[in-house]
Order: sequence, then structure tokens, then C-alpha cells
Amino acid sequence: MVIIIEDFIPRGRRNRPGYKLVPRYITIHDTANTNVGADAMTHARYLKSNAAAAIPASWHFTVDDRVIVQHLPLNENGWHAGDGSTGTGNRESIGIEICENRDGVRTEAEKNAAWLTAKLLKDFSLGLDRVKQHYYWSGKDCPRVLRGRAKGWESFLNAVSQYLQPPGNTPITGKAQATVHQAQEWARRRQAHARFIEIAPVYWLYGALTGIRPEVLYAQSAKETAFGRFGGAVHPDQNNWAGIKVQYPKGDSRADFESFPTPEEGVRAHFNHMCAYVGLQPVGVPHGRYWVVLAQPWAGQVRYVEELGGKWAVGADYGISIVRDYLEDLLATPSPPVVEPPSPPPETTPEPPTQPEPEPPEEPAPEPPPPEIPGPEPAPKPSPEPAGSFLVELILRLIDFFRELLKKLAQKLK
Repeated sequence: MVIIIEDFIPRGRRNRPGYKLVPRYITIHDTANTNVGADAMTHARYLKSNAAAAIPASWHFTVDDRVIVQHLPLNENGWHAGDGSTGTGNRESIGIEICENRDGVRTEAEKNAAWLTAKLLKDFSLGLDRVKQHYYWSGKDCPRVLRGRAKGWESFLNAVSQYLQPPGNTPITGKAQATVHQAQEWARRRQAHARFIEIAPVYWLYGALTGIRPEVLYAQSAKETAFGRFGGAVHPDQNNWAGIKVQYPKGDSRADFESFPTPEEGVRAHFNHMCAYVGLQPVGVPHGRYWVVLAQPWAGQVRYVEELGGKWAVGADYGISIVRDYLEDLLATPSPPVVEPPSPPPETTPEPPTQPEPEPPEEPAPEPPPPEIPGPEPAPKPSPEPAGSFLVELILRLIDFFRELLKKLAQKLK
């Protein structure tokens, strides 16, 4: 990292016009001054001189092999692009001059200029295509050293590109890299309030709806709300998970921060607010502050968590803190084991109780030989019936005959 020294041109001088600048481009120059000692500080003195004011000439930074000197605030324009008082180069670009002093190390000066260019691109969420040569605006052969060297301009842009995406940049959009159960386990380990643990599934729901990584915003909410414990100007009943201010705040009191009717609405607002930063469509009707963000020059161009510093919050390390102090720990937390309910035992047909095998019957003892059965005795010869018994039987039959005959006669008489 190179030291940046502020040494501003005094207000009111002709080469500090003071027109409002909203940076949309970065213009690269060479100083065309090869004198010994013509370093960044020497050019700072020059810009405060009457000679520079008379032209008028001014730019934002001069870079040598050791330091960077800033001459104008980044919200004011300079006269450096040669395209007139209303030209896009003068009115919408930041001017950088690279020193050519022969007692300096030019390669180091170019490295420092590439680093500064990348920093400004990230600070203002601009793409590499917004880096222009002075030649682009006015046709002047500048930056002459880069233009005069074979593939000099290409190598400079490659160096800028290397600084644009150093290792560790954390994308805001994309697929979730943590599960909701993993995030809740992380929150429990960090002694989070129950409300913060319970709201986690809603973050994963809106992550799927918007394409924003839910674990990134959940980690940001942990930073903003102290894991749901709050304790600052924002109160829990405001359901404001991200410290979102009202459309036109007056300070940092409770009234300056948005209130949402339910915790779920607060999560929706958090995702909608981030949609304005990264260029995605909001879900439903967004809150008032969303439109303020959408009007910023960098709106829709933020790609990495680390870029949130100076935009979402004043601190330059705001996004770095989200990653370092919260997100990395969340991603390193193992998911809790999933406890599945016990499955019912399989239905089985009861087996009949086992019958004991019958013991083999004992062999019967041999029966004794049957006793000898005596043969049948001869039946006795019937003795002849006496003659009187025949007469008795005959008399009885005659009585029965006459009795039946009398019954029939009695029936006829009737």
C-alpha cells in the first residue's frame, strides 16, 4: 500500500474551479517532465503556483516511485483532460499524472499508479473499461510513455486488473455456501438472542428469491444488531436487522432508523436494500432509503462484501470486518447432526409358538398272551310250553276283536 499525502490547491484559485464531480472515469496522464527531482511533491508545489493557475491546469493525483500526492478533493473537478470546460473528461473523470523524472524508478511509479487506479475503481464501483488515456478525450499523445512502449497500455491495464481482484474478495451474490442449520448453530455458539436464531430461515428464503448469499446478510445482521441483542439507537421492536436509516435522517437517534411491522418485513427490507447496491430487482415495494441508494453513482455496481466500506457505513473497513469477524467463523462452523425420528419397527407376522417335539412313545411292553377263552356252552334245549297258555292267548285276541267291532258300531250309530 502506497502513502497518499493530501496537499490541496487552495480554494478560489483558477485551477481549482470547484464544480461538483461525480466520478465516472479515471484519466491517466504522464507528466512529460523528465527533470531530476520532478517528483510528486514538486508537482504539488507547481499546482499551487501562479503558472498553473494561469493556464489553468490541475488534476487530482501525482504518483512517483515512493508516494502519491492528492491535489483536489474527489468531489471537485480539475482541468486536465483538454476537452473544454464542459467536457466529459474534465467534468466526470479523476486525473492521475505519473511522474517521468529520470532520477525516479518509472516501473515503481507505474505500479503505484495501477494500485491507485484499482483503488479508485473499487471505491466508486467502476469497471476497468472506465480507465481512459488522456488521448481518449483530446487526441493528445498522453500518457506518452505508456503509449510509446509496445503493449505499454495493455500491461498497465493488466496491472490494474491484478489489483482489482486480490485474493479474499467475497462475492455478495451467488448460491448459499452455508445451510440455515449451520448458521443457527454458529449463532448459538456466539450467544445470540433467540430472535436472531429464529429469523435465520427467513434469510435463506429471501436469499433464494433474490440471488444474494443469505449467509453474507445474516453475518452483516450479526454485526449490525450484536447478534439480535441490539443495544444501540435501533430497538428490537423496530425489526430493523441491518441498521437501515429513514429516507431523510437528521442524525443517529431511534427516529432516524426505519421501523418495519414484522421481523420478516425487516429481512425483506435488508435484502431490498442490498439489491440497490448490487443491481438486483427488489422483492415487493421497497422502503424509502432504497431510492436514496439507487441514486448514487455506484448503485448497482457493488460486487464484494469488502466494497461496502464507505458506502453502507462510513468506516472503510466495514465490509472487511463483516468477513473477518463474522462470516469466516460462520462458514467454519460445522452443521449440527440431523436427528431423525426413530422409525417404527417393521410389521412382522407373529410366529406360532414353537411346539416341543413330542418324545417318541415308549415301546409298549409285550402284551401277555390272551387267556384261553372257553368255547360257548351249548344252548339249553327249550322246554315245551304247557297247553293252557295257548288257550289264554286265543281268548285275549277274541276280546280285542270284539272291542274293535263295538267301537265301529258305536260310531255308525252316532
